[in-house]
Amino acid sequence: MKVKNLAENGLTGSDIGDAMSALAQEGWLEYDLQTSIKAYMRANNFEHGYAFAKMIETMALKAWREEVQAQAKRLNADKELPF
Repeated sequence: MKVKNLAENGLTGSDIGDAMSALAQEGWLEYDLQTSIKAYMRANNFEHGYAFAKMIETMALKAWREEVQAQAKRLNADKELPF
């Protein structure tokens, strides 16, 4: 792992072992994400995957709207008169 981190930062040459380690780490991250999603679904008693997907979609839409509003507010703040 230490060698992989050094290779990512350009401090050592990269070899096949580093590439395999990076691939394995990506696989574990994907597995961890899937496990977390499954645990969240069970903890909140979703009836099926569609209900979970709709909840995620609703959360994403809310976050997107908040970001758009914040961005509009930042743009409008520059247009106000300084006095």
